[in-house]
Amino acid sequence: MKSYAKLSALGAVLVMSAAFASADTVTIASNINTMYTGYNSNPLNSTPTKNAGTNAFALNNVTPTWTAAGTGSSWISWDPNSGPSGGEPAGSCTSLPCSTYDADGTYTYKITFTTTGGYYSGSIGVMADDTTDVILNGTDVLLSEGSIGNDGHCSDGQPSCATPTYVTLNSSLAGFNSDGVNTLWFVVEQTGTTYQGLDVFGSITTTPEPNTLVLLGTGLLGSVGALFRKMRSV
Repeated sequence: MKSYAKLSALGAVLVMSAAFASADTVTIASNINTMYTGYNSNPLNSTPTKNAGTNAFALNNVTPTWTAAGTGSSWISWDPNSGPSGGEPAGSCTSLPCSTYDADGTYTYKITFTTTGGYYSGSIGVMADDTTDVILNGTDVLLSEGSIGNDGHCSDGQPSCATPTYVTLNSSLAGFNSDGVNTLWFVVEQTGTTYQGLDVFGSITTTPEPNTLVLLGTGLLGSVGALFRKMRSV
């Protein structure tokens, strides 16, 4: 009977170990490692422009014009003078059209994140001046940009620089890679020739699928039960 008890305890431990396995959490946030990929360019066919393919800059002193960046993130742009506390010095641009502030058009940024298997779910908060598209793995538009307004504060639509818009990310989305690299593009629209920037923050989490520990554990429990019933019948 001691052997059966030990086997039963081992099976229970294996099942519980699998059930309470640590979830894999992936943080997604804009910061100085965010890649700026181009001006007025398509994420899938980017035309090289000034500073394209370089890391973004974190913007400081953005409040109260913009809402403060989300947890673990920074407002970012292709240059450190894009925020409401600064602007492009007149005559400083060569290949990229500009005036005192960033030129009207679109500025594209890229964030990559890696998953390690299982079913992921979560969301990201997005703020932008003026507004932005969100594209997953080059094919799926998760959020159409808000309407471009008069730029009195930022865009008239969402996402804006004042209120985060939350975008759901999970393994059910077409194109989502649950075991490997994923790429998010943010195509920020600029109007009014004033401020320009992006803030992204959030995470996705998965709990590992039932695996061999569960199978082995439940198998042991079943075997112990069968043997115990056989002994009682004898």
